[in-house]
Amino acid sequence: MDNLKYKSLFKEKYSALEQEAEDLVNLNPPDELISAITEAARDSKTVRGLGYLPWVGKNYTTGGMQNKVFFVAESHYAGNSNWNYYDYACVRLAEFALNKDLKRDQSEDDNLAYANLLKAINPFSSPENDRPPYDWEKKLREKKQIFANTVFMNVCQRCVPAGSRPDPEDFINGWHAWFKVAKLLKPTLCVCDGVASAKTRSRHCFNEAMAQIQASPDATALNFSYEKSLEGELIGKKGTPVRAHTARVSIDGNPIEIVWMMHTSLNGRFGLYFEPEEWRKYLEKQPLFKAWEREMKDKFSYRG
Repeated sequence: MDNLKYKSLFKEKYSALEQEAEDLVNLNPPDELISAITEAARDSKTVRGLGYLPWVGKNYTTGGMQNKVFFVAESHYAGNSNWNYYDYACVRLAEFALNKDLKRDQSEDDNLAYANLLKAINPFSSPENDRPPYDWEKKLREKKQIFANTVFMNVCQRCVPAGSRPDPEDFINGWHAWFKVAKLLKPTLCVCDGVASAKTRSRHCFNEAMAQIQASPDATALNFSYEKSLEGELIGKKGTPVRAHTARVSIDGNPIEIVWMMHTSLNGRFGLYFEPEEWRKYLEKQPLFKAWEREMKDKFSYRG
């Protein structure tokens, strides 16, 4: 896929978002990302490639932020009513960041996963204060600042059939794709939405993938190293608590802290409830998250 096609995606398929999204997402991504795309990765469990370009915030590389955050969710799903593939600029994230997916009664954002993610990480508002009735203009300003200065991707590149779940190989292959992105964009912190990409019941997906990457010629040339993912404290007061995970990676001299939390879409399924207040408390124990939070407040605090 060439740069021209990528730049025209919003115009071709999502014209209603084109102009507003241009202020949020980098529609001129690095050539290295574009050249890494292989559509075969979207349909195969065996291809270790980048199937989709990540969301790269407009100001991520040029905004002067010392703390660079990379949000890593889990899966792409086929068969949704409003899009077939999670297209190259993560259009669903653009819809959320631009308040295009509100329910008709304006009571809540339509996408629970994104809405809960925002509550858990929003440096401008506590989860306790992010409740109805909403100040939608304030939320919109905050979402734009956050996502214009961060990176987002789903780790699994295969487009999973609706009603299915990724398997361990999907996560392992996905971490290979993440490596391609992280070595180029150099985040300082990754916040992972969903702990399955660290460890499923049967496999330590992250650790397996990092061991494979470490054995590759590319990693050797970049002086790659990693510390295995570790299980941390149990988080949650409602339903079944979930154990957080942490890990550390270094790519070409750039250290990256990785934190996993419960998937933000969970609202009673399997007895699991994502509680933004509890996960914010956990994230604020992480020094790099606190540093990012302070820097965002200092640079983009709103008054009035």
